[in-house]
Amino acid sequence: MSTRVDPSPFLRPGPQRGALARRSLFWIVLGATLVFALLVQLGENGLVAWWHLRTQTARLEGEVQELEEANAAQAARLHGLTTDPGALETLAREEYGMRRPDEEVLVVRRPDAPSEGKPGRLP
Repeated sequence: MSTRVDPSPFLRPGPQRGALARRSLFWIVLGATLVFALLVQLGENGLVAWWHLRTQTARLEGEVQELEEANAAQAARLHGLTTDPGALETLAREEYGMRRPDEEVLVVRRPDAPSEGKPGRLP
């Protein structure tokens, strides 16, 4: 007569089917979340790239502001030249060395200045 021994006291109880599935699903979701978080941080369109673009945008906006101010100054100068004949005459005399037909102009050059044949600005 053979007696059968009940193996249940010697076996460790394993996880039930539902618990194993829940645990596996937890680890899969956790891993996918970590991968997604890493891609958001370091990807081509991630936060690091966004930060660089943000600083570049701020720098370019500053340049645009400077250029708009310079443009406004040039527009004011142009308006002054078109409305004030004295300013236009001053510009023609100082920048381009022009004179009236009945005038004589004496140009004084420094000894170390190269002679180019073009009238230069006086210091």
